[in-house]
Amino acid sequence: MSKLFYAVCALALASFAASPVQAEGQRHALGPVYIGMTHAQVQAMGIATNHIAQDAGGGETVVREHLAIGNGQAVDAIYLRDVVISLSTSSPDYVAPGGGHVGLTLAAIRGLYPHGHFYWGQSPDAGPFMNYDAGGGLSFAFNTDNLRPECMERQRRCPTDFEEKRVTLVVMR
Repeated sequence: MSKLFYAVCALALASFAASPVQAEGQRHALGPVYIGMTHAQVQAMGIATNHIAQDAGGGETVVREHLAIGNGQAVDAIYLRDVVISLSTSSPDYVAPGGGHVGLTLAAIRGLYPHGHFYWGQSPDAGPFMNYDAGGGLSFAFNTDNLRPECMERQRRCPTDFEEKRVTLVVMR
């Protein structure tokens, strides 16, 4: 399985318990699929899926499904106990609440979500990562191609301009 899958699963599981409960009637959604939807509800919609199961330990199973929702858009849904806990897309057509989308720079995302938090570093399992947590269960992952490992060390200077890196993945949880 891909390193990206493990990184998204880790992000989803880490935030599952910490995510705030949304007010009645509010949902994070990508196309017709929303957080809290059951696996049976997704299947009843007749959306084409391709799934992979990954054991999360402790007897829990995390399932990731790649959903073709139409118009060339694809969404990855992560289920825990048969309930969607995370949605992600690399489609530039989806625009998140607040205006963020795949293709924007970190500088643009910071402008749209000024109270968010930027995280970066080197994961032993998945390699370099750059994420911006916009709050409210919305986050953005960035392209880390061409970043040298030393650029990801917190105390070192690097000629790479992080602000010009582009969003490659929108994640909702």
